[in-house]
Amino acid sequence: MPKTYKTEIIGYTFEELSEEVKQKLYEVVINGGAMSDMINLEPIEEDFKETISKLFGGIDIGVYYDISCTQGSGACCVADLDVDTILNMHAKFNFAEYQKVGSKHKNGDINIESIKVVRCGPSSFYSHEHTCCVEIEYTNYTEVEEVEAAEDIDEAITTIEAELTLQIRELLTDFHASLESFYEDAASFESYCDIMSDHDVNDAVYTRDGKVVDPVLIKNSVVIDGCQLSLDFNDYTEHSFT
Repeated sequence: MPKTYKTEIIGYTFEELSEEVKQKLYEVVINGGAMSDMINLEPIEEDFKETISKLFGGIDIGVYYDISCTQGSGACCVADLDVDTILNMHAKFNFAEYQKVGSKHKNGDINIESIKVVRCGPSSFYSHEHTCCVEIEYTNYTEVEEVEAAEDIDEAITTIEAELTLQIRELLTDFHASLESFYEDAASFESYCDIMSDHDVNDAVYTRDGKVVDPVLIKNSVVIDGCQLSLDFNDYTEHSFT
C-alpha cells in the first residue's frame, strides 16, 4: 500500500512575492527567451501593413523580422502592389519615368502584369530590409526594329523598381525601429510584473522563494492569496515545487 503524506506550505500570488524574488524570476524569463511569447507585436505589424496598403495599394502583405540585435536582424516584407496606384505616383517620385511607363501601359505598348515586393538576396538566412525588393513583371510590345524605344522603356521600369525598393526599405527600417522600441518597453521588469500580476494571465501559486507549486498537488482548485495550503501526495506521486 502506498503511504499518504500531508504537508502544509504558504502559497503566494505573484504580486505577494518580494521584489528580489520577482527580479530573479524575470531574469530567468529574459535569459531563456520566454519573454517573446508574452509580448504581442501584432499591432505594430498591422500598422505597417496598413501603411503599405495606403501608399502602394498593397495586398497579401507578409512581414518577417528579427529583433535579436544580431547580424542580419531587421525587417522585410512581401506584397502585391496595385499597378494603377503605382503608376499614378509620379508626383512623388520621378515624374518622367512614371509618366512614360503609365502612358505606354495605357495605350497598349506595354502591359504591366504585376508589381510585387519579393524576397531577394540572402533571404534564406536573414530578414532585413535588403532581403526584399520590388519586381515589375511586364510585356513590352514595342516593335523589334524599335530597339532604342524598347530599351528606353526597360530602363524606365528599372528606375521605378529601384525607387519603389528604396521607399519600401525606408519604411521597413522605421518598422523595425518601432518593433525594437515597443519590445524594449514591453520586456521591461515593470511590464513583466504587470503581466504576471494579472490573474487572467497568471494564476500560478508560488512558494516564498518563487517556485511554482505543482497544480496537481493543490487539494482545492481555488486558492486564497497567502493562505496555508494543505497538500496530499503519496509514494507514487511526483511532486515538485519548480
